[in-house]
Amino acid sequence: MKSYLAVDIGASSGRLMLGNVVEGKLRVREVHRFKNSFSLRDGHERWDIDGLIGGIFTGLEKLRQEGLTECTLGIDTWAVDYVLVGPNSEKLADPISYRDRRTAGKITELTAKIPKQDIYERTGIQFLELNTLYQLYAEEPERIRQAEQILLIPDYIGYVLTGRRVAEATNASTMQMLNLREQNFDRELLNFLKIDRNQFAELTDAGTYLGSSNQNGMRGTISPLAM
Repeated sequence: MKSYLAVDIGASSGRLMLGNVVEGKLRVREVHRFKNSFSLRDGHERWDIDGLIGGIFTGLEKLRQEGLTECTLGIDTWAVDYVLVGPNSEKLADPISYRDRRTAGKITELTAKIPKQDIYERTGIQFLELNTLYQLYAEEPERIRQAEQILLIPDYIGYVLTGRRVAEATNASTMQMLNLREQNFDRELLNFLKIDRNQFAELTDAGTYLGSSNQNGMRGTISPLAM
């Protein structure tokens, strides 16, 4: 019997949900639930990304103790927030929450340099200060220069589990940085932010096979889920 595990993480909690198809019907149960929150550290409201990954491992360990040795795992979290990964393949800092006030007024600042109409025609995304575009505009320039890769939260978790870096397209579309016509990160916006295209991973579809993982004695295949 095949087992499917959904890692579902929201702004206040995370959970691992195990699904099995039994006699043609899907049966789902919660395996493990853990808290999630941000706190003020180093001048910003930051997520405890290591704590979230630890919660995932705890859930996997519970399943291993139940006797489950193999499953297919998918990852779903909230959008727009990101992790900066350095040349040593480790995060440069804990990710800053979209609720942090660093982006206050940044839409006005940025659109004074690139007109709103141009941005909307390129991306088709509504103007919200929490969008990744304004978070990166507010990011410390030195941190961006140091970053080998910029990974959204679910993509970073997938990277930790498999070693493969991707940008799942439905999640990436929330960034207000994808060009609708080119189906890629918009070159003008990247140039404006002084970000190289290679600092973002390849765009992939939801459900794309990322690779295998062997955590806590359990084998598994990993893929990102759609938002």
